[in-house]
Amino acid sequence: MGHGPARFWKSTACGLAAAFLLLAAACGGGGSSAKTAPPTYTVTYSGNGSTGGTAPTDAGAYVQGATVTVQGNTGSLVLTGSSFSGWNTVAAGTGTAYTSGQTFTMGMANVTLYAQWTANPVVAGYAFAVNQYDATVSQLTLNSTGLLTPDATPSVPCQVDPNRLAVDPSGKYVYVTNLKGGASNTGGSISQYGIQADGTLAPLNPAVIAQGGGSTDITVHPSGKWAYAVSSKNPGAAVVQYTLGADGTLTQTSSALTSYVFPNFLTIDPSGKHLYVTIQNGSVDQFSIDPTTGALTAMTPASVAFTGAGSTTFALTVHPSGKWAYVTDYYGAIAEYSIDATTGALSPLADTTVDGTVQFAAWITVDPSGKYAYVANAGTTTNAISQYTIGADGKLTAMTPASVAATSPGTCVQVDSTGSWLYMTSGNGAGATDVISQYAIGASGGLTPMNPATVMVGFGPNAIVLVHK
Repeated sequence: MGHGPARFWKSTACGLAAAFLLLAAACGGGGSSAKTAPPTYTVTYSGNGSTGGTAPTDAGAYVQGATVTVQGNTGSLVLTGSSFSGWNTVAAGTGTAYTSGQTFTMGMANVTLYAQWTANPVVAGYAFAVNQYDATVSQLTLNSTGLLTPDATPSVPCQVDPNRLAVDPSGKYVYVTNLKGGASNTGGSISQYGIQADGTLAPLNPAVIAQGGGSTDITVHPSGKWAYAVSSKNPGAAVVQYTLGADGTLTQTSSALTSYVFPNFLTIDPSGKHLYVTIQNGSVDQFSIDPTTGALTAMTPASVAFTGAGSTTFALTVHPSGKWAYVTDYYGAIAEYSIDATTGALSPLADTTVDGTVQFAAWITVDPSGKYAYVANAGTTTNAISQYTIGADGKLTAMTPASVAATSPGTCVQVDSTGSWLYMTSGNGAGATDVISQYAIGASGGLTPMNPATVMVGFGPNAIVLVHK
């Protein structure tokens, strides 16, 4: 009986100690039972081959699930010949891409963001376009992405009513036919230029030579020895032959009369053996070219009838294989011809109508592969360029879609020598619609406008030529 109070005190003390330990554990005390802080991760920026500047620094320590804001190129990173285009989680650019200000959620690993570089376009060549209404030749640079940019000096003068132009095979000289010649608006002339190292034009000496009545077109022989120009008006409607001097200047050597007045345009086949001229009465004259002198001799027959729906033969081109020729009727049709491998004479194949309606087929060209043909339509904006595939038999078949739109009706189309891009001149002197439209050529030949889709030039652009470096 005398030990009862002592036993009660001991029991109470033990209970209080146990309660204290439970309370300490609940409050995070108790040594080894304390919580561990969550892991943190870092974000590192890499210049990824940069040649200057510094990569951004992020001093943050991010836990899983934290939001990270991507920095910009705050250290002015540069890479010679390229432009900074953002960041990527993989150096080769195959991971997740980010730009300045974007966010991502931190995962359970450190993150490295690699600078991404886009190669700067380089000069691939030059383009020149004649402008009918302000008597100028536009000068443009062609970069490696296919885009044209007007030069610091956007144009050089020529003479009244320039119509067409040609470049020699070496890419050194440009020749422009002026329909009305000098200020008197009579006769015709050819302006001649040298292409400088920076792609601009400088007049040769003499800068202009007289060229009969109504000089409409000019072409240079594949050998670079001779040029041929059309004098379209009577008396003396003819194809005039010139010899190219060592300095690029033209000297008249001979001429060949055409079968009828008002010849329009001319072209030479890839072999350099044959020359063809469209005549406004609805026919095509055909000549053989002497391989030694360049002189022209009429074939037999000297002329073939245009087999299209109309009778205003206009532009023509020869397939790169030399097997077929295509001739436009300005009022809508395209006549197709086979070319005799020995004589060069034309024989009708079939006719193709431009978009099924009269669209004024102003120009036709074939791409270097010989798979596709394109026609500039001078009567429509919504169907400004008709596009065709070329079959194994040389016949044209409309693509789907059959045409593409432009800012204004087309006057001339040309494909660059790589077959990657097409350019069309269009406009009637209204200013904003006087442009060169530029298109990428797809894997199946279809055209897609580039960005920007057009480049402004002078008033009434009539034709374009391209020169690759």
